[in-house]
Amino acid sequence: MKNDKLLYLSEQIISVMENYEYKPMKFNDFAYIFDMHSKNQKNLLSNSLNYLIKEKKIKYKNNRYSPTGSNIYEGVFEKGRGLFGFVNVEGLDEDIFVVGSESMDAFSGDKVKVEVIKEKEGDRKREGRIVEITEKVKRQTVGTFYKEKTFGFVVSDNPNFTNDIYIPKAGIKYAKNKDKVVVEITDFPKDKKNWVGKITKVLGRKDEEGVDIEALIYEYDVPYEFSHLALKEADELEFDSFDKFKGKRKDLTNVNIFTIDGPTAKDLDDAVCIVKKENEYVLSVHIADVSNYVKRNSEIDKEAYERGTSIYFADRVIPMLPKALCENLCSLNPKEEKKAFSVDMRINKEGKLLDYNFYKSIIKSKAKFVYDEVNELFDGKKDLREEYYTYEEDLNTMKELYELLRQRRYVEGNLDFDVDENFITVENGVVTDVSLRERGIAERIIEQFMLVANTSACEFFSSMGLNGIYRVHEEPDKEKLSGFIKFANALGYKLRLHDGHYSKELQEFLKTIEGDKNEQLFKTVLLRCMKKAVYTTENKGHFALAIENYTHFTSPIRRYPDLMVHRILSNILLGNIDLNNLEKEREKMEKKANHLSKMERRSEEMERESDKIFICQYMENFIDEEYEGRVSGFSSKGMYVKLNNSIEGVIYFTNLNDDYYVYDEERYSLVGRDFGRRFTMGDKINIKVISVSKLKREVEFCII
Repeated sequence: MKNDKLLYLSEQIISVMENYEYKPMKFNDFAYIFDMHSKNQKNLLSNSLNYLIKEKKIKYKNNRYSPTGSNIYEGVFEKGRGLFGFVNVEGLDEDIFVVGSESMDAFSGDKVKVEVIKEKEGDRKREGRIVEITEKVKRQTVGTFYKEKTFGFVVSDNPNFTNDIYIPKAGIKYAKNKDKVVVEITDFPKDKKNWVGKITKVLGRKDEEGVDIEALIYEYDVPYEFSHLALKEADELEFDSFDKFKGKRKDLTNVNIFTIDGPTAKDLDDAVCIVKKENEYVLSVHIADVSNYVKRNSEIDKEAYERGTSIYFADRVIPMLPKALCENLCSLNPKEEKKAFSVDMRINKEGKLLDYNFYKSIIKSKAKFVYDEVNELFDGKKDLREEYYTYEEDLNTMKELYELLRQRRYVEGNLDFDVDENFITVENGVVTDVSLRERGIAERIIEQFMLVANTSACEFFSSMGLNGIYRVHEEPDKEKLSGFIKFANALGYKLRLHDGHYSKELQEFLKTIEGDKNEQLFKTVLLRCMKKAVYTTENKGHFALAIENYTHFTSPIRRYPDLMVHRILSNILLGNIDLNNLEKEREKMEKKANHLSKMERRSEEMERESDKIFICQYMENFIDEEYEGRVSGFSSKGMYVKLNNSIEGVIYFTNLNDDYYVYDEERYSLVGRDFGRRFTMGDKINIKVISVSKLKREVEFCII
């Protein structure tokens, strides 16, 4: 009888997998489909799956089950900035790489079926070919319009468009020669080289200030404005007086609470407070209570979810929430009563978190402090605003606790990727400076405090046995770490890693190279070896932070996952937990987590591309100028050099004409075949700026 049940269930599992819409699923997914939740039922399901694995009818990888021999997956295509793209498949550990000739002219966002033609090997990604586009997104791109007598054409900003787009007279509308435009592709004639399109929007003149960033926003199809309904909802929201919440919210309006942010920050998510006791500290973190205003399935909520995150450029912000919320109602502005979601955390003198208490509150921030000025206070500066000296004792106590937390994090194996970043100054649409951003103690204090609050939030909902959304960072692939070891050894640095100790050993290596000429180089290369942190409902820990339980709680104004966590915690406090509905909620949450991870990647990519645009604008003023830099990388087209202000440019192989250069893979060097000149990662080199391409978003150097 038992065997019959096992065989019958096995047949049902195969039947599910044979469905053309099937995607690799987890054990809990099958339990939900077959409504098997008791211990005996789950044992039967487990035995059936193991039986099918033993019979080689299915396979188990990355915690998911799929048919044996299955090499066609469904996913979403994303084009890279070149003749290639990737298919993101839910359940696979990495995207599938697709060369342009195998892409069937798919656009970013298209749902596709992809056949794996080459499995992952070492650093090489899994490769595939698209066999079907199952759902197409709107075909549009951004470029420069050029007008002829009876027609026009658009040269796309996207390098994936290798040919111009033909615009018949009827599709030109009011565009003028050399306008930056948005064009929709209307036809893909197979017998001609050029696609056909129509202009849907004119962004401005090609060289007009700010147009390049407008074009970038349209290139990624990001909603720049909120709908009328969302704005109407936001305008109708009001702050209720504290009297209405007596007994429901804790009154903290007389407590020493303040914010510390960048000088231009307007969306103030977090405020802090500290009390030092005899044997411990009580750290309080107060986060804007966005969930109080943004209700599930409201118009604001829907549009915030689609955006996923705020996007920050050097000259503007595309906010996740309307300004009425992110800069006013929710923002923890000084001297204003605000609703907060608070957590008090007791921490001992060894930096260990003893316990925490979450609750809703009303706060009134006493001051808006700025990172640079707090750092100056720590350095002994005497001519700051009076507020700094009023709360100097609190700030010094925070610094004291930060040191304890930092030391404990080091013992636990935290990796410090404090990589130098560009700081781009834009005034009236013009880039006036590009420099290195140095993070001081103040920035690190807030970072550590938010980290403890995020950890506490995760432990809170996990301790209740609830499904939550986790911030997960998995261990890097062994092959990539092996490559990093070879790289370090090739440059004369000793590094060995042992299974199970990666985090601690990498941390110790980073400690040994502090202040070294190649410190930033090593951190950059090691970062490239790391997997991307993602949002998921499956807790796998955070490798870089060396934390088992981690989520995002502290930035609900600018990150939608934090808003989801706020709602989970609010339901716990209110006792609104439906234990019978957990599995269904988990499935919904996983889909949202996947979407939000994609939106985060989009945001990061847009911010990088915007930096390139601003850097090109800036470097146009320095053609023929000479600088010192360091070799930062190699590619099939040339050698990359990073200047002291962090601007990176390329030296094409065609401009290395004193020899024929080949890449020495073992020593990470470029070597002249005839005369033996060698360029190694980290080498100092003198260059001259010879050109800037806004279209390629690239600065070109030559050696001097």
